[in-house]
Amino acid sequence: MRGDSESGEPYQRERTDLMRRLGRTRQAQIESELGGMLLREPDRVEGEILARVAEQLEGEAAEAPADEAPWVLTARADVLSSLAVRRLQDEGPQAALPLVEEVVAILEALTEDASDLHRSQALAGARMFLAHAQLLCEDPEAAAQTAAKVLSSPANRAVRGAMAMLRATIHHQADEVRKQWSAPSSPQSSTPHAASAAGPHPPRLCWPASHQA
Repeated sequence: MRGDSESGEPYQRERTDLMRRLGRTRQAQIESELGGMLLREPDRVEGEILARVAEQLEGEAAEAPADEAPWVLTARADVLSSLAVRRLQDEGPQAALPLVEEVVAILEALTEDASDLHRSQALAGARMFLAHAQLLCEDPEAAAQTAAKVLSSPANRAVRGAMAMLRATIHHQADEVRKQWSAPSSPQSSTPHAASAAGPHPPRLCWPASHQA
C-alpha cells in the first residue's frame, strides 16, 4: 500500500533522532534520506533509487570498521526489503526472491552475531516475506520450511497467523493435487484439472508493514 507518508514523518524523525543518539548514524542518515520509501511500496522511480543505494551500501559494508559494519548491513537489509517489493510488482517473484533471501541471510547473521541488535521481529517479518515469495515461485516445500522457522522462533501474532495460514494453504493444495491424481481418469483427459496442474494459487501476500526496528 502506498500509505500516508506525511502523517508518518514526525514518527520517522523521532526514530532517526533515536538512532543518532544510539550511535547508528549511517542507518539514521539512510532512513532520513529515503523517507517513506522504506515504509511503503515504492514506485518505479523510487525503486531505481533504492537499487543504487543498495549497491552503495554493499561497498560500504565491505570497507566499514567492525563496529560500524552491522549498522550498514542493517540499512542495506531495509533497502533490499523495499526494493524486493518493487521488483515483485515489476518483474515477478523470481526477480524478488534473491533480494529477500539476502535480507534474511543478513538478519540471520546479525541475530547470531554478538552485536546485540535484538532483531528477532525483523527476522520473522523477512522470513514471512521469503515464504510467500517461495510459494509464488512454485516451491511449496521451501515455503513450508521457512514458515516452520518463523513459527518456531520469536514472532508477533500477525506474522505467526500469516504463516499458519500459508502452511494450511500448502497442505490444502497438496491434498487437492493428490485427489486429482487418484480420481479415475475421464475419457477426455488423463491429467488433473488444469487449475491443479498449473500449480498452486498463492495466498494473498502480507508484506511487513515496516521493515526493521
